[in-house]
Amino acid sequence: MTLISTTHSSSIEVPFSSNMNRELARAIRLRLYMAQAELSQRINTQHCAESHVPSQFQGGFGISTAPCRSMHSCFLCTPQQFAKMEAQLSSLIRLWSNDGVVITATFNLPFPVEVSLGQRYRYLKDCWAALTKDSRFQRLRTSHSLKYVRVLEDKYSKGQWFPHFHVVFFFDSDGLPELSELSLSLRSLWARKAQNLGLHATLPAVQHVSEFTDGTHLKLAQYLTKASFVGLDLDLEAIDANKDELTPFHLFQIAVGAGDFDALRAWREFELYSGGQNRFVFSSGALIDKAKLKSAKSSDRQKRVFEAP
Repeated sequence: MTLISTTHSSSIEVPFSSNMNRELARAIRLRLYMAQAELSQRINTQHCAESHVPSQFQGGFGISTAPCRSMHSCFLCTPQQFAKMEAQLSSLIRLWSNDGVVITATFNLPFPVEVSLGQRYRYLKDCWAALTKDSRFQRLRTSHSLKYVRVLEDKYSKGQWFPHFHVVFFFDSDGLPELSELSLSLRSLWARKAQNLGLHATLPAVQHVSEFTDGTHLKLAQYLTKASFVGLDLDLEAIDANKDELTPFHLFQIAVGAGDFDALRAWREFELYSGGQNRFVFSSGALIDKAKLKSAKSSDRQKRVFEAP
């Protein structure tokens, strides 16, 4: 497949009240599906993309094989998987905010320029493992019923991948230190563990630590799953791939739309190393709460069916 360069001078907005723009959106999606089917290095993603290509442009999208259910790099399955996770996270955060204190944090690392994305993933996981095994973290777990959900997100900027963690922490509020003290403790601990790995991390390695406020559980869940969004903006002239922070899907759109070989090479690196990663990690306590919510939802659904006239 030849990558076709585009010369659009403005963003393509797709309000679905417009039949013309709806067809344009379908054409863009079709182009991306076909490109991924041919350019993907992962066989299951290739098959998934091929099976969703419509036999006729006006027809619907059929599925002839089992979907790959990738949490990372499939234009078809990843947004669907993230949508399910968004609903689960929203319910979990709402439950936690009613029972205690919810705090969000972002953990980054100053990666050496020369290391691959695979090594960057290993740095992140090793640093997190050291953090959670530390005695101070364990005291928070036992004293304040600490639970968490850890979300892996990838951004591409200035020719490099920057994977990082977003973490939602739950604490029992009884005797919990002030947010400023807790924030400093988490930031210092993360920086120290990173330094032990040979990385020159400082306190700003944690960019953001804040307390969750009531009523925004859905907004927070959407923020945690934002990397799966596949836009239809083909204003490639307005995108500076060397400066802007790009999501993996956005990068692939640049590769297809502009025939950018560097973008395609970076995408293939992402496909190669992301497949074995855990995009969402739940602590044992969070898994128990998640199971309770699922059971309650199932019971409520059965009750409504039973009571239906």
